[in-house]
Amino acid sequence: MSRAKCSLSCDTLLLLLTIAHALSPVSNNFSDLVACAFNLRIRMISVTALLLFYLSILAVCQRRHKDKDDAYVDLIALNLITEGCSPDSYYGYGIVEGSLEKCDKYEEAKSGGGEVSAEYEEIKCRTLRVHGRMVDGKCECKSGWKGPYCNEYNGCPAGFSLYNSVCTPNACQHNGTIAIGSKQIECICQAPWDGRNCERLACWRMAPKEHERRWRNARDRCRCADEYDGDNCDKVIACKNDGEVIDGRCECKDSFYGEVCEKKCPVGQT
Repeated sequence: MSRAKCSLSCDTLLLLLTIAHALSPVSNNFSDLVACAFNLRIRMISVTALLLFYLSILAVCQRRHKDKDDAYVDLIALNLITEGCSPDSYYGYGIVEGSLEKCDKYEEAKSGGGEVSAEYEEIKCRTLRVHGRMVDGKCECKSGWKGPYCNEYNGCPAGFSLYNSVCTPNACQHNGTIAIGSKQIECICQAPWDGRNCERLACWRMAPKEHERRWRNARDRCRCADEYDGDNCDKVIACKNDGEVIDGRCECKDSFYGEVCEKKCPVGQT
């Protein structure tokens, strides 16, 4: 609405200036007035475009991407892990002799001699391998699998993994990024995707926690909940429990409250 008013105001100003010029002697300042009016209109359009761009960025930033594991530990993208282990390894992991290792545990396990302990091998197989197994006290890739963390399938092109019986360059679905967490190798997922391989739709990730009710799963896509509309599902169009939408907000009946009157007041309160 504000944009429409602004455009009308600028157009009207230009029209009035043109009429004034036709009915009056030529003024030395007339061209400056016209230029000023044009500049005003351009600035208004620029401000509106900038505001819309800012709001779109804000909406994206409010999405909750999956970048932590179930223990709320940050997931570390495996493409950031470098060769070798040293005391100052930035992420605490390294690729040693073609194998992903947790540097502190690896160095500790080797401190007693040249071989790592069976205990560390079990930890490695459980948390640092996608398809690993213990064989004679050592963690090895399961049959058919290879790579630093046993994620490459022998029957696929070099560097490819296997997901749902299909060769793929990335086992993480929907542009996810393979990463390491505190318990296992899993994927960093872009909202609205979730799951170890970003295979599960989770539309609640499209908004901050306090507004996650605005979104609903609709098979393979996200849609607004019944009470909301708009590109970001932030426009209230209906209220629960007989509430009424007034000026874009819900006016709730007695005993109910919340953005769309979805909450019932405690007994004895209104």
